[in-house]
Amino acid sequence: MHTEKQNTYGSLCTEMYEHLHREAPEDELNFYLSYARPGMKILEPLCGSGRFLAPFMARGLDICGMDRSGEMLAKLREKAPEARAVQADLASYAPGERYDYIFITSGSVSLFTDMAQCRAVLARLREMLAPGGRLVFAVGTVANRCPDDGDWRVDAEAEAGAGCRLVLRTKNRYDPQTQTQFSPGRYTLYDGERPLREEFMDFQTHLYRFGEMEAYLAELDFAQVRTYSAFDRTPAAGDGDGMFLFDCLAPGREGRAVTYRQLTEEEICPALFQGFIRRQVVDLCLRRENGAWVVRPDPFVDDWSAEDWQMVVQCLRNTVHTGGLVCGAFQGERLKGFVSVEAGLFGGENRYLDLSSLHVSADLRRAGVGRTLFRRAADWAAAHGADKLYISAHSAVETQAFYRSMGCVEAAEYQQKHVEAEPFDCQMECALKKTGHNRR
Repeated sequence: MHTEKQNTYGSLCTEMYEHLHREAPEDELNFYLSYARPGMKILEPLCGSGRFLAPFMARGLDICGMDRSGEMLAKLREKAPEARAVQADLASYAPGERYDYIFITSGSVSLFTDMAQCRAVLARLREMLAPGGRLVFAVGTVANRCPDDGDWRVDAEAEAGAGCRLVLRTKNRYDPQTQTQFSPGRYTLYDGERPLREEFMDFQTHLYRFGEMEAYLAELDFAQVRTYSAFDRTPAAGDGDGMFLFDCLAPGREGRAVTYRQLTEEEICPALFQGFIRRQVVDLCLRRENGAWVVRPDPFVDDWSAEDWQMVVQCLRNTVHTGGLVCGAFQGERLKGFVSVEAGLFGGENRYLDLSSLHVSADLRRAGVGRTLFRRAADWAAAHGADKLYISAHSAVETQAFYRSMGCVEAAEYQQKHVEAEPFDCQMECALKKTGHNRR
């Protein structure tokens, strides 16, 4: 005898899930961790057995979870007895407080195959965000469609203790009209060849087309929505992407709008940078090996000393003094980001201007500030006769993902002074769009 539940994990389903997915994939975990900061209130809906929630807790982050499955939450408490998690249905969940960061992993938003219910859930999540809060989640795409099965087939097997084994059989079917992937599962516990118990799970997911979810999110008053296709923040390009990741930023508190302006030499002084958080935690970097770029572990914390800050001030003042650009991003009176471009064209055909620095305070990263500063630098460089910006860029994968999302590629000509000064930097360039009045 079996019980049928849509997208609900019973005890056998949970045991198989733990066998197949006990720990979070490293790249996915690091992606979601990258948005978290000490002091944030964090919520993980659909937290399941805690393969993401437990690592967040281990890092001292203030996180709570919720899930509909009592069996999955029991597994969570085996891993982390002190975990704060409630059993609830997300469609009706009302925690009574707001969060700085809400994330849903593993494409689980695709479990809501009724689009009216999905939109209601998204609206509920939006209401749970504090001003300036962030919602980050993933969905499956139509590129994930499984081939239809003619009959039930064995999909996975696992040892279940006491000489027993657990077998999962599935039978895939895709409905192109509703974009629903039906992947029902029969979980059978065997003692030898004798079946002891069986559970049935009516597993369904909605597979998204590019732009479909964006249309729903546009209804919800987010200040900014970005769509990625990979955990390195590669921008999504179309239906052929294997997943869509959404980074949704709620509007901030009143008086916290970011303004931008060009800085004068006189105002660039140590006091200007009070409260600016340079700190960047780096885990993975790009390294050039045998003529190709590869990702390598190289964990370190990039921060600046008082002497470093003094050097930054001197360099930025010199940039302005010699005719270059320094542009700042301000939240109120506080400097939260800056970009500099040096005067003086260089390169084989005098094509380049040097983007010598671009930094955003850690408390305002991934809010669009870096992108705006980069575009202002590009506009200034184009207006001053450049065909391309030259960037000696930090090799951290997050930094590289940012520059590539802005259209940067490996530089056709390397500037030797940058190679010698920062041998691990990636030398990049960005072609500039020009209007007629900017052309030489």
